[in-house]
Amino acid sequence: MERTELNSQIAYFKQEKLDLQKKVEDYQKLKEDLIVKTFEIKGLQKDLEFANSRGSQTKDEINRELDFSKQQIKKLEQQLEEVKTKNQELEVEKVKQEMKLHIDSQQIEKLNELQSQNTQLEKRITEYKAQVVSLNDQVRLLQNRQQEEMRSSIKGTDFASAEKIQGYELQITKLNAELRSSQQSFNESQQCLSAAKKQCFDSEKKIMELEKSVESLTYLLKEKDRGIKEREQTIKQLTGELEETKKDMMIYQKNLSNFKQIAQQADPKKVLEIDSEALKVEEKLKLREEQRNREQRRQEQQRQEELQGRQEKLRQEQQQYSDLMQKGKEQRQKTAQFLKKQMLESHGKIEVCFLIDVTGSMDPYKEQAMKCIKESMKNIKIKTNRDALWATVAYQDFGELKQLGGLYKQLNFTPNPKEIEEYLQEIPCAGGGDAAEDIRGGIMQMIKNLHWSKTFKIALLICDAPTHGKRYNGGVSDRYPNEDIEDAINLLIDNNILFVAILFNKVTLPMFEEIKKMYQRADREELLLFADLENTEQGRIWQELVDLVSQASQRATQTNNKGTRSKNNQANKRSQSGAMEALCKQIKDPFQFDKLPGVSIIPAKFGVFRVELKQDSFEANIENLKRLDINRDYSVYQEGQWDCIRTEKFFAQGQMKQVFLMKRQNNQNELYVIKMPIGDLTYSSQEQAVVECRSHLISKCLMKKFIRELQDARDKSDRSIKIPEVQYSDFLILKDLERSNSFWIAERYFTGEFVKYNNNYGFISDENLDINHLAQAYTYYTYFISNFNYMVNDVQGVGNYFTDPALNTKDSNFDETDMGIDGQSMYMVSYEGKKHMGRKYLDLLGIPSP
Repeated sequence: MERTELNSQIAYFKQEKLDLQKKVEDYQKLKEDLIVKTFEIKGLQKDLEFANSRGSQTKDEINRELDFSKQQIKKLEQQLEEVKTKNQELEVEKVKQEMKLHIDSQQIEKLNELQSQNTQLEKRITEYKAQVVSLNDQVRLLQNRQQEEMRSSIKGTDFASAEKIQGYELQITKLNAELRSSQQSFNESQQCLSAAKKQCFDSEKKIMELEKSVESLTYLLKEKDRGIKEREQTIKQLTGELEETKKDMMIYQKNLSNFKQIAQQADPKKVLEIDSEALKVEEKLKLREEQRNREQRRQEQQRQEELQGRQEKLRQEQQQYSDLMQKGKEQRQKTAQFLKKQMLESHGKIEVCFLIDVTGSMDPYKEQAMKCIKESMKNIKIKTNRDALWATVAYQDFGELKQLGGLYKQLNFTPNPKEIEEYLQEIPCAGGGDAAEDIRGGIMQMIKNLHWSKTFKIALLICDAPTHGKRYNGGVSDRYPNEDIEDAINLLIDNNILFVAILFNKVTLPMFEEIKKMYQRADREELLLFADLENTEQGRIWQELVDLVSQASQRATQTNNKGTRSKNNQANKRSQSGAMEALCKQIKDPFQFDKLPGVSIIPAKFGVFRVELKQDSFEANIENLKRLDINRDYSVYQEGQWDCIRTEKFFAQGQMKQVFLMKRQNNQNELYVIKMPIGDLTYSSQEQAVVECRSHLISKCLMKKFIRELQDARDKSDRSIKIPEVQYSDFLILKDLERSNSFWIAERYFTGEFVKYNNNYGFISDENLDINHLAQAYTYYTYFISNFNYMVNDVQGVGNYFTDPALNTKDSNFDETDMGIDGQSMYMVSYEGKKHMGRKYLDLLGIPSP
């Protein structure tokens, strides 16, 4: 029994020993697992700290990051070499820019000198031409009167006249030679001036290229900032994983403590051995961890040094960029001032000539003309923002012309009206052998002998007697009934001189009626301003003359005309409104067009396409719109098919297009304006329709860029500035599915008042509204960023939706409403008197006043 029990106990203890050994093995395995897990946790902690300092991504990517970092080091070394090369290039470019600035100042001096030489040469040429024409007129006059003089003169006088004619012919030959020489010199100076201008524009383009390269560097910096933010999010994620791991660690430590208690009860020595082995393993792991940390610290220090080096280089490049930008703005400002000076000289002044009859009966009228001049000067400045230059030609008749040596008394253009008054005061009113006078001779002398040089020219005829010629004299005494004034009137028209014809009595009425017919035949009635002052009191004539001069100055400069101007004179006469403007004037509620009496409605089925200018093409050609290609740079997207109703006949007519109204049958709340060219023919191809959309699409991209830059600048400086959310409406191209080769242009109709903020020939609205200030700033902004190659005018629309713009380009070849440098100059001269318009927006963008 005892033996059996003893064997049973031995078996029990053996089994317990085996169980204990198994538990010890499990404990040892768990201990090893815990040690490994502990060091994994420590490794994760180190990785997390390392990720916090250098922006690592995830735990699983750490190993890949090490390999990537080695590759990145090589790339950084290459970039470092590239930065060194770039630095050398920037140093060279800096020297070039300094040299260019020196050259630019010399170029501007040279341009001014050449401009002065051109002005002098133009004056000399005008003088030579005037002298040649005058001598030719005198020769012709002598030849016409030769037979008449032969009856009353002796032979010696005839020979003297012949010798005088020969002398004139010799002088003409000599003057023609001098004229050719002067013309050649003038052409050479013009070539020099063009070359100097081209150098200025080339310099500007180089600066813009540098601006674009720096913009790309700034974009890269923004991308790096975005990467850092993403890494911060990764760090937060790793921190969460670390918290979870700590929880697992606590569970493992609790289990380890339980196993230790069990193991101590069985075999404490074994536990000590296990702890000793664990310590050895831990020491090895610590040593390996320290080596890893030292390597990481070395790599991180190296990265930090490289990063600091790159940041310093980038800071230097940014400083160089800032300096170049400043120099570029200064250079562009000099160009703007140079162009403005030219524009103010050519389009900022009005030449006004008083062609006055100073025969015996004209003293009262001469006094009234003198009194009018000073007051007119003020009115012209107020009405047109232009200065006036004054001249006079005091004509009489053939007898006085002979006594004066073939030239009536005249005073050339002067900015001082007092000179004209004093000059006229000294001229006595006398002579005139018959009732008719030599108005033709006065006009010819005025055109050929005065130094006309400005764009806007006005001539006022002050007379109380008609010109010679049976068509004009009204039956008064006339010793030269075969004279004809038509060639002189045609010369006025050819030189774009606005002729102010004033009726003081009925004797001159037949002459003025004939002159009106001449302007009608030439289709240039806008160059004739007729006024009837027959019943005006003598003492009030000067006030009426002041009003006439003001009217003439506004008509010549078109500053009181809001309409869009075209190079096609017939289009100007037809209408000066755009298609949308014409529609808004025509009808108050176009949404009900299908219910209006007398309006025919027809169904229509259209394929609908949306057209856009590609953004990259726009950015690449922002200075040179001529490079934009219809097939390459514009995208056309199919939107679907619409079943519609539209007006059968056009509802309104603009300057270049006919306007129809259209609704979709399944959406009666949307109203569309659809357009075709004048002539009842739609566009024959999609490409032709896209061509008609160009100015709108370009202006749309420019406006988006303008608003975006304004908003960015406002957010950085002054958030209180209000920026209207303006945009150009979307354009659609409609393909008529029931007719072949038939395309329309369409845009949404928006309810509201149609407002024109400026036009393409100098009109600028005076409204003190944010949207008007924005419109004027937008026009000058487009002129500035295009390097003065073009500007967007005809800024107009309903509410915040703009439409029907016009582009005035330097080459005047964009379309029929492109008035070229004339249009640009007209706007800049008007803007010179309203520079406060839009200034707050231009200041926000750092665009200086011209």
